[in-house]
Amino acid sequence: MVQTSTSLFVYWEITQEFLDLARAALHEEFTGLWLRLMREGENGSEEVESRFITTHLTNGSHYFTGKKPYSVYFMELAVAYHGSFFTLLRSVSAFLPPAGRVEEKINSITTSPGITPPALPFAYSPTNLQCTRGE
Repeated sequence: MVQTSTSLFVYWEITQEFLDLARAALHEEFTGLWLRLMREGENGSEEVESRFITTHLTNGSHYFTGKKPYSVYFMELAVAYHGSFFTLLRSVSAFLPPAGRVEEKINSITTSPGITPPALPFAYSPTNLQCTRGE
């Protein structure tokens, strides 16, 4: 959620059962979650900040301050996986308003992330009409 032209507020809730499914499906032990703040740019999404969260913190909140006004951001709740990140949850995009009078126009405002994370191996698949747990 947008708080000011330079700050965002994020909160999350995730069940321990969902985390257990993710851990079992990914076949790797992970010790925590990552909050990843992403900014939409002309060349796609880029990570601008991340925070480590222990797995016992299944709900919480955080403020991200000092961000670029007149920009589009979104959050990901992810686990580290094979030297990268595997997204468990993703927010909708939030547009930080300009800090003052606008002299330039944004070419296009993205209303949702342009990239799609890999499919969760334990999620419901409407295409296949089945629910799997990575087996």
